[in-house]
Amino acid sequence: MHIHTPTFSPLQEDVFMSAIAVLRQLLEYPGHALEVARMPNIIKQWEGIAQIILRKIDMEQKYIARLEGGRVVHMINTCV
Repeated sequence: MHIHTPTFSPLQEDVFMSAIAVLRQLLEYPGHALEVARMPNIIKQWEGIAQIILRKIDMEQKYIARLEGGRVVHMINTCV
């Protein structure tokens, strides 16, 4: 049985990494972080994106575990 797990394309990974770089710069200064914290819609969107990424990581870990004969390695315990 073939188990398909979706993966990011190189372009999607580049876009994601660029977005993370922008977020790091945005939140680098405490004043910026406080401004963003006052924007509940932004926080809600980021939390949703984080949940999607965590589910993807979990799916990929399970897929790798199946390939390796059942050994499960948890790379991320809790991010959010």
